[in-house]
Amino acid sequence: MTLLQLAGVHTYIGQFHILQGVDMQVEQGGVTVLLGRNGAGKTTTLKSIIGLLAPARGRVTLAGQAINGRPAYEVAQQGIGYVPEDRGVFVDLTVAENLLLAERRKGQLAARKAMLLELFPDLGRFWHQKGGRLSGGQQQMLAVSRALVPENKLLLIDEPSKGLAPIVVEQLAHAFNQLKSYTTIVLVEQNFWLASATGDRYYILDDGLTVHSGNMPDLIRDTELQARYLGVAAKGRAV
Repeated sequence: MTLLQLAGVHTYIGQFHILQGVDMQVEQGGVTVLLGRNGAGKTTTLKSIIGLLAPARGRVTLAGQAINGRPAYEVAQQGIGYVPEDRGVFVDLTVAENLLLAERRKGQLAARKAMLLELFPDLGRFWHQKGGRLSGGQQQMLAVSRALVPENKLLLIDEPSKGLAPIVVEQLAHAFNQLKSYTTIVLVEQNFWLASATGDRYYILDDGLTVHSGNMPDLIRDTELQARYLGVAAKGRAV
């Protein structure tokens, strides 16, 4: 089943024409990875889906219903969770309070707490600790968990590995693979190891256009395509 579809999406930021024809189809379940060099339009694509930016042209649909042009709070209510690149953790609130704020209905956190702590045990150990005192990795775990408190059918996750130690990136990979049983993920990621360890399908953007897509195992084998669009060296690390 097609959960999310973008067709010919064009988005401007001020006078700058960032997305110039993005096409993407996300099937229900699994992880779809959005790849491309810096400035290719990946973050703008996520913001165009969630409603933080309004596409000037094209169509964004969720389960067949158009959502482009609607305000972000209305899009979120349709069952989309967004984890921004800067994580957006409330530093003066505890882990518990950050998660409680994500409820759309009373009792959602209590219903999901066991699942969240199974994915990210560190959150249980720091449950009453303020967000500003968590490490970068723990803040990222909190940001992802916050998007999981409501029963979102789709998660948009932007650059979760940025600035994190390799061992934390491995923990995120494990968590994302477990999350495939609960929800669908669109992941923007520069770390090719994390993308390849979790992704089922991929889309590559270049200068605001969708230029390639397919199954992740095929991209892992195609080192020429990696080098052309992603700047990935033979060992699979970004250069």
